[in-house]
Amino acid sequence: MLEWLERTWVCCSELRGVRRVAFFVSAALLSFVVFAILININTSNYNERAKFSEMVYGEAYRPYVKRMLMPGSIQLVRKVLPDRLEDSVTAWGVEQPFFKWLFAERGWELEFFMDYLIFAILAYLCILGYTYAIRYLAAAVLRANAGFFSWIALLSLFLLPPFFPFNYIYDMPALFLTTLALALLARRKWVAYLLVYGLACMNKETTVLLTAVFALYYFPRPLFKNVRYWMLLVLQGLIFIGIQVLVLVLFRDNPGGHTENYLLPHLRQLLRAYSFSKAFTTVAVLLLVFNRWGEKPLVLRYASLMFIPLYVLFVPYGYMGEIRVFYEVFPVVLLLAAQSVAHLLGGEVTVREDLQRAV
Repeated sequence: MLEWLERTWVCCSELRGVRRVAFFVSAALLSFVVFAILININTSNYNERAKFSEMVYGEAYRPYVKRMLMPGSIQLVRKVLPDRLEDSVTAWGVEQPFFKWLFAERGWELEFFMDYLIFAILAYLCILGYTYAIRYLAAAVLRANAGFFSWIALLSLFLLPPFFPFNYIYDMPALFLTTLALALLARRKWVAYLLVYGLACMNKETTVLLTAVFALYYFPRPLFKNVRYWMLLVLQGLIFIGIQVLVLVLFRDNPGGHTENYLLPHLRQLLRAYSFSKAFTTVAVLLLVFNRWGEKPLVLRYASLMFIPLYVLFVPYGYMGEIRVFYEVFPVVLLLAAQSVAHLLGGEVTVREDLQRAV
């Protein structure tokens, strides 16, 4: 089955001329389908403490307002757009029956039409960028037919909608930037990695877990002989701390606190009966992830440890049922499971022998 999919992709790519075009068209179309699902169930105004317009203009409650990458990007785009163009697009959009219906259905405010439009475009680009990032990550740590990486990237898009019932404007950037950062970390592209790491820190504070992955995977032996390792480790710490200090200063007068505690409601939820489908899915994913564990890429095995602090933080501080908080570990679980599926289907997928653990 896997070999047939790989041959089909390669043959189709050759018939159409270039494989890149085939992947781009497929990724663009499927990303738009996933994007449409995201917009259809968008809950950007569900949480009164993190309403869309208040997030964009820095008036939302902490800790949500501190995730400032997407809001800042929306404001930046608006500043560089010519006023005449922005006014024309807004005047046209608010008069369209489709947008009137969509905004009323979703509970969005038409006076922020341009902000929602820019957000939609950026969210779509993040989904599309994710398909390239996950393929880039897979090719960095696994050795397989080129078609395997493309199929994994495209099929993984269909696994995203279960994360959507609750969503915030910083979710798609979190998925895209974390996946790309992991790929750059595995490939030792340090300038690009630090840039993406900084953007990801502006988007969500749990990005600091990538530093732990870096520290474990590239841990030097002997300890103090690798100057570049310690320099990169310190730089990541300075970037994270600098951004956190900045957001603390910028939003020090906003209502709310550093966290919101939901421990007791979560404990009550955890003690209730769970569905067979959830139990089956959880067991199936765990079996696929841990099957032939020793043959999986070491960098992904270390990255999978991010799940532990994410879950520990999720129980007291997240909303029960919001699996969206695990976007950072999604690409890791996906590739660990995909390698097992490939083996079960008879595919030749192995760890890249040229992976290096020296920075």
